[in-house]
Amino acid sequence: MAEGDYNQLSGGWGDVRGMAATGGRVFVLSGGILYRADVEGRYEQLGGSWDGRAMVAARGSLYIFNGDGSLYRVDPATGDYASISSGWSGTTGAAVLGDKIFVTCDGALYTVDLV
Repeated sequence: MAEGDYNQLSGGWGDVRGMAATGGRVFVLSGGILYRADVEGRYEQLGGSWDGRAMVAARGSLYIFNGDGSLYRVDPATGDYASISSGWSGTTGAAVLGDKIFVTCDGALYTVDLV
């Protein structure tokens, strides 16, 4: 395939709130559910009920900024999760650089340490 070529793997992905990749899998927050997909587009549901605002992958984990204001660390193998921070209900975007998550929330830019 050439740069810009694409293949549709599956359909039905409504209300997608975030995507991230780690461990050879793609993770999708869609319709309040976290899914794990492989490179062929096969997917399975992981635990939790989400009102995701942003999601990133770093250090072998997923990090979800949820509408309840919590930042959750999610184990991508099991779907187990734990709240690690709060105050993030106004999150509009996130990205990882090094050992930090950069977050836009309530009109300001923040960093969250991952170590």
